[in-house]
Amino acid sequence: MWKWLFRILKSLLFSVLIYGIYLFLLHQYTDWRFWVEATEYDIFLTFILLAILFWIVNGIVKWVLKFLSLPLTYLTFGSFTMVLNVVLMYIFEYIVNWSGLWIVVHIGNIVQVVLMSLVSSFIAFLIRKIKL
Repeated sequence: MWKWLFRILKSLLFSVLIYGIYLFLLHQYTDWRFWVEATEYDIFLTFILLAILFWIVNGIVKWVLKFLSLPLTYLTFGSFTMVLNVVLMYIFEYIVNWSGLWIVVHIGNIVQVVLMSLVSSFIAFLIRKIKL
């Protein structure tokens, strides 16, 4: 009975860890494109909180928006998914900036967001393919 709960928890922790590393690497190596400013937390806790919020946006909000935009996705032969990923990156920025966590995230312009959404989609694909 507890086996499925343990598997879900392990998958959640793995996803949060991978997203945290992804966001930290974005912050470290593209600081003029993606920067994070936190006043209350150290760097580790900041990126764990960001990874949890990113997991919520990428896991829950994405599936709701995918379901709602399913007809439009089929009409555009799947290319609307890219627009949806860009919108999700801006939703993530909005949720973090207005969450009251004293963390400020700035993502950048549309070209940079498209590149970041491509990488985050690839990471989400890899997380789904890795069976823990």
